Amino acid sequence: MRGSLGIGFLVTGVLALGCTASGGSAPPSTAPATTASPPSSSPSAAGAGIVRDCASAVAGTLPPDWRRRSVVVGPVSLVWLRDAATISAPALGDAARGFVAVKVLVLVKQGHVEHVWVTRSERSDVALLYDPSRFSSDGRYAFGDGSASARFEACLGQTAGWAAATQFNGGLLVRRSVCLHLLVRDEGSAGPPLRVAAPIAREAVCPAPAA
Repeated sequence: MRGSLGIGFLVTGVLALGCTASGGSAPPSTAPATTASPPSSSPSAAGAGIVRDCASAVAGTLPPDWRRRSVVVGPVSLVWLRDAATISAPALGDAARGFVAVKVLVLVKQGHVEHVWVTRSERSDVALLYDPSRFSSDGRYAFGDGSASARFEACLGQTAGWAAATQFNGGLLVRRSVCLHLLVRDEGSAGPPLRVAAPIAREAVCPAPAA
């Protein structure tokens, strides 16, 4: 059954940031990382996505610890993405029973337009679920309910703080434990998109970024 508000989420645990000293080999890490992506990456490569504008935003008070549970990428914050590393792989669901969305609230600072897409190599395992028309009241989804990319258009304004940022509800559909790689590009930036690496489920490990 479809509904505009009912979206099932998994939210558990917190991960602390890890760091790697320069000059040595980089051990595996379970902490999300943000790096610059090669210029050849582009949202057009992700295929058709969905668009969320100011009119589709949601509002709510975030918990006091939301920052340490989130990954910040320039003017974008992926709230609760760190929690995804504590989920067990079976809890993600499967094709027979339906997948359960991993909650990731997207915050975009006022006046910014952001493109987010899943890297091509992971689109068979991860999809973005930010189309409100696809939200399910029973919390179960077909993998095809998600999309490879999404565009988030924040409300206009000059306030730079997170308290005034536009909120977009949604999450991720994930077939198995994986080191997720998302690409994030600010429409007003001439530079390459940024790459976010974050483990999804306890069984996943992301290589530490090179020193």
